[in-house]
Amino acid sequence: MQRPNNCTALYIACEHGHAEVAELLVTHGADIELPDERGWTPLMAAAWKDHVDVVQLLLQHGA
Repeated sequence: MQRPNNCTALYIACEHGHAEVAELLVTHGADIELPDERGWTPLMAAAWKDHVDVVQLLLQHGA
């Protein structure tokens, strides 16, 4: 599912620091490299907002 600005559920979870939601989405096949309309990936959004736990999760899954 994508919103009009191309933010996926994973992107939103990462941007807002919801590590458990992000993990659920990643383990069920969410694309961790899919960018938003600015070209930002979920990893970039999590890092920008200082969500270290989410950054670590994404890196563990190959981001």
